[in-house]
Amino acid sequence: MKKLGTLLLGLIVGFLICYLFVCNQDTDASQVEVNVEESALEPPKGLIDSATAEAMSKAYNPRQEAITKFLGEEDNVSSWYSIDDVRSYLSFAEKEATEKGYTLNGIRLYLGVKPPISEKSLTTLFMVSTGTPNKSQGSVINFAALQGGGDIPGGSGLDDGGNGIPPKANYPQN
Repeated sequence: MKKLGTLLLGLIVGFLICYLFVCNQDTDASQVEVNVEESALEPPKGLIDSATAEAMSKAYNPRQEAITKFLGEEDNVSSWYSIDDVRSYLSFAEKEATEKGYTLNGIRLYLGVKPPISEKSLTTLFMVSTGTPNKSQGSVINFAALQGGGDIPGGSGLDDGGNGIPPKANYPQN
């Protein structure tokens, strides 16, 4: 009789844990949607005001002038991407990262030169996906995710941003 009572107690506790786990997953999914909406209202980490952006843009002028002098013509100091292209890229990059066995955790921006590459090519900014490998670390805490991630090997990047008008125009452009 003691064994039967222990068995029943174990089954009830097990059932409750499973029930709470399954119900909690559904709740978490709905909370994620709410949290995404709420976080859209919160300023992101690293947000700068327009005066800081203007100062940073003007601080780049000596470098841009050196590049212009070397090229013999104006070079870009900005790249423009549509919000639809950025959202689409982020969705694509997340899917691609998962297929490659990674968890997407951000993007990295690189300075580059627009093809075809020559002395007269304009500077561009392109973005690549970053992430952490999906492999078990044998720990409850994923320390790799806390450290950020490297570029995802073989991941696709996004370029084809528009040039500044004119290319050397500082922030803000209208």
